[in-house]
Amino acid sequence: MELGMARFSVVTYLVAHTFGLGGRVATRSQVPTLYKGAGPGTHWHATNAKLVGFTLPPMVGTLNAIVRHISAYSFPSAYLSFSTSFAVARSYALAGPGGVASMANPGFVYEIDLSSMATFPPLRDPIEQISKGFNGSFAHSHNGSGSLIAEIAQGATVFSQAQQSGGGMLAPAVSSQLRALIFAIRDAEILVEGQIPSGAVVKRHDVF
Repeated sequence: MELGMARFSVVTYLVAHTFGLGGRVATRSQVPTLYKGAGPGTHWHATNAKLVGFTLPPMVGTLNAIVRHISAYSFPSAYLSFSTSFAVARSYALAGPGGVASMANPGFVYEIDLSSMATFPPLRDPIEQISKGFNGSFAHSHNGSGSLIAEIAQGATVFSQAQQSGGGMLAPAVSSQLRALIFAIRDAEILVEGQIPSGAVVKRHDVF
């Protein structure tokens, strides 16, 4: 997704009236409202999820698929991306392959209320999934300066050189895992692995 700081450690779902939030059991009243932005020319701009819901092709979700989905915007994907931040979703909706959103051709921000569903789809906190999934390595490690995080979050592909041991200056190496972590934090991102029916899409906001 394209810095919402809200973050919910959402893991897998439990049926009926509760589901897991970071190892705790939360009631339906604690389910975060999710948002998804769709700029002009994107799939969910042309396809009205308020009418048909959000669907995915039958694919198996993996850790590498999560990293690719976030860092490289892979398609097709086993995941749907949502944000807990309306402002982040709106930023995605303001422009797309079809141009800049306008009054005549607005972008859309979908508002999703999962608490209306009888059974929750599997939800993934990408921060948790990536951080714990690399066999003891540190997904957040890097050899850059303190400005590197902001540069990655801003979408830079060339990074400021940073001083290394011995006095030399080098451009930092940025892994796809680090990029995915920072993008997910920036976008307050939650991944859904499954389908969301149209009944859970409570509103489609026009934005421009």
